Amino acid sequence: MDLQYNTDKKSLAIPEYGRHVQNMIDHALSIEDKDKRNHAAKEIIKVMKTLNSKGKDRFADVSFTSLVSY
Repeated sequence: MDLQYNTDKKSLAIPEYGRHVQNMIDHALSIEDKDKRNHAAKEIIKVMKTLNSKGKDRFADVSFTSLVSY
């Protein structure tokens, strides 16, 4: 069994959402079709809204570009 440590992985662009959201963003970036990539970005934003339900309107104007511009 090969263990992977977070210290060995690349740093998180948005650390408050954790590695799973970062993995979703990385996957969305790998999608070549623009419509499918945008759909994935919208789904990621929904997950982020759910994780941070206190700031429901905080992501009203978040775009995919702002998620990946790190």
